[in-house]
Amino acid sequence: MESMRRWLIWLLFLSSLGGMYGSTFVDNWERSRNPYIFEGDMRVFNPYYQRVRDPELFKGFYELEYNYGLANSGYRALFESVARFTDPVGFAKTWPFVGLIGVLVVLGMAAVRLVGLSGAWGVVALALSSGFLFQSMAGGNPRSFAYPLTALAIYALVAGRIYILAGVVVLGALFYVMMGLLYGVCMATVLLLLPERDRGDAVSWSLQRRMVFMIGVGALCAAFLLPQLRDFHVHYGQGFALEACDTIPEIGMRGRIGSESACAPQMPLFEQILQQSVHAIRLTYGATPWSVTLHEWGRFSLKNRVGGLSRDELLVVMLWMFSGIMTLIRAIRARESALRRLLALLAISCLAHEAAIALLPNLYFPNRYLYPIGPLFLLFIVVAAHEFAQRVANRLPMFRAAWSAPGCILGVTGICLLLLGSSGSPHAGLKVDRQQYAPLYQFVETLPKDARIAGWPKGILEDLPLLARRANFVSHEHHSAFHLKYIQEMRHRTFALVDAYFATTLAPLIHLRDGYGVTHLLLEKPLFEKGTLRHFSPFIERAEANREAGRAAGFEAMRQIPHAGVFDFDRYVILDLARLREPG
Repeated sequence: MESMRRWLIWLLFLSSLGGMYGSTFVDNWERSRNPYIFEGDMRVFNPYYQRVRDPELFKGFYELEYNYGLANSGYRALFESVARFTDPVGFAKTWPFVGLIGVLVVLGMAAVRLVGLSGAWGVVALALSSGFLFQSMAGGNPRSFAYPLTALAIYALVAGRIYILAGVVVLGALFYVMMGLLYGVCMATVLLLLPERDRGDAVSWSLQRRMVFMIGVGALCAAFLLPQLRDFHVHYGQGFALEACDTIPEIGMRGRIGSESACAPQMPLFEQILQQSVHAIRLTYGATPWSVTLHEWGRFSLKNRVGGLSRDELLVVMLWMFSGIMTLIRAIRARESALRRLLALLAISCLAHEAAIALLPNLYFPNRYLYPIGPLFLLFIVVAAHEFAQRVANRLPMFRAAWSAPGCILGVTGICLLLLGSSGSPHAGLKVDRQQYAPLYQFVETLPKDARIAGWPKGILEDLPLLARRANFVSHEHHSAFHLKYIQEMRHRTFALVDAYFATTLAPLIHLRDGYGVTHLLLEKPLFEKGTLRHFSPFIERAEANREAGRAAGFEAMRQIPHAGVFDFDRYVILDLARLREPG
């Protein structure tokens, strides 16, 4: 009978989640199977691994080599191994679905340890409602490993498994170094700063053993990271210092990453936590809310922001107050080591964010260290509901039934879903849709494998390595701005491009062909007439000046279309630069 009861509970657990989110999961899966629908950052990392299957591709592709070097050694080894057996781009689209299920299972296991199966249901339902996990993982980029590592670290802290936490640190060094650093500090905190009873598996370890263990883990991580960092800096130079913000426009507010730049004012910690928390629980764009009425009420009832907060932000602040107070009460009253370790992770995550700001840009983007905020927020909500139910039951005997705590957890989860949740985003992460330009990509794929296509850096050109397996020349996605040698080289290339694109004479086009090996030029005809040129400083200013000059004297690239044009589709024309003709 007990076995039958457990089976029925699990059946209800899975069938309810499947009924709520199954169709969205299937829709996302179907979208991922379309080769022309993808996550934007796939253009940066994934095309390189096509070289394993066809060594003739992407020879001398400077930008792709750079972005390959940015990825950690474990990530590169995984995709190179996969590429020997199957399409690495297909794997990059499939892995996030497997990873998502793994993250949900591991977070569910942590919730079961803390409050039982109802807590696991609440955490999984809230995570699927917002879609924040899949949105971060879609595309199979190095960042897609952040939440799997975070889920494993959270489970290790809940279960007190120091060896699992150490494994997460090493995996972080292999796949996503910010997570390795974050959870390395967390491991050191558990082993050295928390009371003995909170050390989990290491409760009986001597100080000497703890120190040797940490040194061993750190040495293993260094063995993976240091050779890669050394080789990378030899080829692409050191990272820039903040003193360079005034002299290198690419890294400034009008540069490659704008407001996320190290040179830009950084968002305060409170706002970052609020943003991460809202992202972890709020209705995702394009999804259907569980309660249209409540969402419409929220839209119109708070026309003005309250204390500078929107309706959703205000609800999240209230949830944090409820969950934070109740979790602290439980951690203190019940003296639960698992919760104290999670609270330590929360504090370490916030401190790491502040340290990354203080040491800009050496620790990369500060908000990456707040990845644990979303999962911890969801776990604290169900823990708080459980604690609230227990405290009510202590005062009111009528609520001491076995169902009171699970009922409270499910009730709080339901309220969150009705006020903020949805059926999940039908296209979380998979936001770039290029189906209408399929003929253009199909033509480019017929060009020789050593072809190199230049064009306006922002737009269709960015997709060519991913969708047509041909090298482009200077694209927005590949134009990172982290290392000085790379910044300088890309500056020369981009100026050569914008000079040739809006040239009034043949010489800049010939320089692009003979000086940089560009074989074809992709023209977007409306850009020569009007409209905003989307790119960044210092190139956008020069491009706009060149376009103004070209309107008066005529654009050489447009004059070459009758002679060198080899493909015309929609608003795009492709020139074969080998067919350029002298004027007259």
